[in-house]
Amino acid sequence: MPWYSTGEYCGQREGASVGGRIWKHGADGARPKPAETEPDVDTMRFTVVDHRETVSFVAPGHALKMLAAACSRHAKDYRDLILKIADYDAELARRLLSAPASDHESHTTSDASQAAPASEAVVQQPELFRVINAEQLRKSTEPVDAGLVLFNLPAKRIVQVQNSYSDLRRKDKGRLWRDGRPVRAFYSYELPPDWTIVP
Repeated sequence: MPWYSTGEYCGQREGASVGGRIWKHGADGARPKPAETEPDVDTMRFTVVDHRETVSFVAPGHALKMLAAACSRHAKDYRDLILKIADYDAELARRLLSAPASDHESHTTSDASQAAPASEAVVQQPELFRVINAEQLRKSTEPVDAGLVLFNLPAKRIVQVQNSYSDLRRKDKGRLWRDGRPVRAFYSYELPPDWTIVP
């Protein structure tokens, strides 16, 4: 079981993060930007724990709600989580599933990777790695830009270590993205009762 699947880790990180959180509303919330505006490219580190492995990657902040929405659909592991976010941003899912990764198998023939044709990217190919040593472990817990959020799938727990992008709620809506840009359409989600968001 990955090291931060334990309650002890989550408790330590939660306590450390509460005082340092700075919320910025509106990045992907009730009043989204018009589709004509340039996309918000604030990035976050997302670290995903499943029964088999721990994968960490850097992606645009709008992926935060998409990952929560995928959790609400009972994603069983990292790959399933990313396949599910293809419904909200196929280009991002394609990039995550085809990104070269340190000691992580690339899945270039997945449904998500075929869902979106190559297009001019707003965001560079994401950094992605599987945690297998102490250096990667340290890096997987370091925030970038707008923060760090951990998704623990077996524990059904989302830990916002640092989040200056947007307030993550149990029930919310977000803007769909197509070909690397937001469009005038939305998705909605609601986490099941057994999921926890902390702090």
